[in-house]
Amino acid sequence: MIPRYTTGYVPSASLNYNHNQLPDNYMGTVSCNLSVQKTLWEVFRAGMTATYSNMFNKEENTAEVMNLRVTVGYTLQKKHNFNLSLATVRNNAQTGKTTQYSANLAYSYSFGVSLTRKDKKWSATGNF
Repeated sequence: MIPRYTTGYVPSASLNYNHNQLPDNYMGTVSCNLSVQKTLWEVFRAGMTATYSNMFNKEENTAEVMNLRVTVGYTLQKKHNFNLSLATVRNNAQTGKTTQYSANLAYSYSFGVSLTRKDKKWSATGNF
């Protein structure tokens, strides 16, 4: 059997603007997001997402937030999924500057159950 190699890039980008009008002021947010994902051999996945947000009012910028996330995943026998995510968030606000780091490791198992009814009797089949 020849190993099957597939690759694909899934890029996405977005730009958002939010405007809130107040009686004496206004608040706004501009955010941009860029995400790229790649799949290899149908079992490995990798992705990177970067987001920048700028919040402001009539007088000044109130906060800038930069978020960077890297994810990798592996699927074993189409049922076991392992995922690792690393992220950093940098916040430059009027109240101060902060940087947060996080790492998440996740495992999931996929299964299915099918219920059928025949002659007023129920039966269940599954792929555990």
